[in-house]
Amino acid sequence: MKFIVILFLLMNITVSCYCDGIRIAVVSFEDKTGKAGNILVRSLIDSTTDELYKTGKFTLLERDRIGHVLKEQKLALTGLIDTETASVIGKLLGASYVLIGTVVNYGESVQENTIGGANTTSEKFGIGGLSISKLNLFIDLNIRIIEVDTGKIVFSSSGNESFRKTSYGLTVVQDGELVLVGRKLSDSTLGQKIARKALSKAVEKLLFFPFKLKEMQTRIVKLDGDNIIIGRGHGHGLKRGDQFKVYGKPERLMDPVTGEDLGSRRKILINKSFRLIQVERNFSVCQINDKYYLEKIRRDFDSLDISKGEFLQVRMALKTDEKHYNKIIDYYERGFLKKTVHMIKLYYKNYKRSDYLLDYLMASCFDKGRAYHAAYKYYDKVLSLLPGYSLPGVMKRKQEIRTYLRKNR
Repeated sequence: MKFIVILFLLMNITVSCYCDGIRIAVVSFEDKTGKAGNILVRSLIDSTTDELYKTGKFTLLERDRIGHVLKEQKLALTGLIDTETASVIGKLLGASYVLIGTVVNYGESVQENTIGGANTTSEKFGIGGLSISKLNLFIDLNIRIIEVDTGKIVFSSSGNESFRKTSYGLTVVQDGELVLVGRKLSDSTLGQKIARKALSKAVEKLLFFPFKLKEMQTRIVKLDGDNIIIGRGHGHGLKRGDQFKVYGKPERLMDPVTGEDLGSRRKILINKSFRLIQVERNFSVCQINDKYYLEKIRRDFDSLDISKGEFLQVRMALKTDEKHYNKIIDYYERGFLKKTVHMIKLYYKNYKRSDYLLDYLMASCFDKGRAYHAAYKYYDKVLSLLPGYSLPGVMKRKQEIRTYLRKNR
């Protein structure tokens, strides 16, 4: 049976706000083999969440409302989550990216042989023989990242792991039956341990994928006197003092000659930032002190046709350092190595903070530019910033550079 756990939070309305970290939702892991089992698949979701959280780079969305949300949305815990569905879920969550995973291959086989000993049919008690048991266990999985805004897969990686073990024991005959005496071949968590190793291989590539910082989406839920209430709270990463701007209801654009529907856009209703004064678990309150702006919001809010999906949107502008960060990613993706290095140095100078991904981009730029001494230095720095990860890919490249430098002194 295919098993998928859906990580899902329900929102009533849409607002865009930025929160620290890359907002990502670990949505599902599907067992295509039907052999891995519910416990192992659940452990993969937990492990993925933990691996991403430990980097300090990602804002992981909470999962404790899953039962309530699934019930309201009439969704089951089983079934396939495609990219389109994942994108819709991501929008409801207010996530920038959604992660879905698949167990592609899983197998476990045990071979047991007994050599020598008593005959179970002719003896009631006695010494049996030598029991030899061989366990073969393997797993192959992949993870994909979907960009919520576009519904496109922007990242994909896979990981695999295998395990073999031979166990020896002595059999004895009790009441005509062979009974194994000695250690067990494996414990019940062995499959989970192997799965986590395979997952680590896939997640390592994900850690160094250059995600851009994006806005969070939600809507205005209610007008309450001088306040507006939005459907996001601290359960989604918001905090007091966060700022956002209000956008009006969508306006359809039509070609005046052909009549073609060109889509919709939103005019900025209030080009001014307001701060959250109260942040609860699933909603937040913002006070609008300016009566002129409040009246503009109220007028547009009252004219909405909810049945047509109209709503007032709120967006939080990226901070200066966040814009700088995205500019670095943009230069790197376009292959401007010198500009990337220059912008990263400015970032460190201006904001006085370390970032393992930027260090990795520095190492990559120097590596591509054959500045191997500098590349070695930054690969080493990456490893020091992520002490809880094995990072075999980074370790291997660092060792290759070290070997090259020794040969070419």
